[in-house]
Amino acid sequence: MLRRMFAYLCASTSAFFFYAYYERHFRWKECFNDLGRCYDSETNTVYLEQAGIVWMTLALIFLLLAVVLFWKRRKNQ
Repeated sequence: MLRRMFAYLCASTSAFFFYAYYERHFRWKECFNDLGRCYDSETNTVYLEQAGIVWMTLALIFLLLAVVLFWKRRKNQ
């Protein structure tokens, strides 16, 4: 029961980080300059290209953890 709840928590955390990756990096992919920055004049926000690496790495780590937990649960049944 606890392992299943932790697996769902990891899956939802992974979904959050994928959403953050989309919002903070992927939408602005064409806007980045040579320095790896993108300025949005409407919201006065600077997006950094390096942030995409962090968000995607966190999303993949939690997704991998969720898959392993779900796979172990299925294997034990």
